[in-house]
Amino acid sequence: MGMPSQSPTGIKVKMPAEPVQATIRDGKFYRFQVMPVEGGSMEGLLRQIGVSIPAHV
Repeated sequence: MGMPSQSPTGIKVKMPAEPVQATIRDGKFYRFQVMPVEGGSMEGLLRQIGVSIPAHV
């Protein structure tokens, strides 16, 4: 599965801040989680430039 390539649009996008939670053990990242927010992630970016996103199966 995947999406076809998208041509450049020249549209400026503004992404919302996405809170991050990190757990460090022995001086290394053990867990790194980005909290979902409305309009965030790759889906939010694609919507801003007008890309149709197929429904999730």
